[in-house]
Amino acid sequence: MRVILHVLGLAVLLAGYSGAALAWRAQNRIDQENAFLEANNAAQLSPLDSRKGSRQLEEMYGKSGVVAAGWMEWLEGLTQGKGLAKTLIVLSSASAIGCFIAAGKRIKK
Repeated sequence: MRVILHVLGLAVLLAGYSGAALAWRAQNRIDQENAFLEANNAAQLSPLDSRKGSRQLEEMYGKSGVVAAGWMEWLEGLTQGKGLAKTLIVLSSASAIGCFIAAGKRIKK
């Protein structure tokens, strides 16, 4: 059982770090494209980045709507690009540590 948990922890760690590396590299390419668009004044803004958008959101949903939109934007950041890479590293590390701790505990019969 210990060997299985050690191998599982290592596999989770390798898969998570590999996925994070791929997500990080993909986001680097996207960042380069966005830098080109910003240089040509063609970049898109979030609705919360403009006063008009924030005001419209606040008029329709109140202050809590603005806060909720900010939270949603933050959560989207965790599921895309470099935020996804960081999330994968944290989750795979925590899972692997859990497997290693479980493997280290003695099983009583």
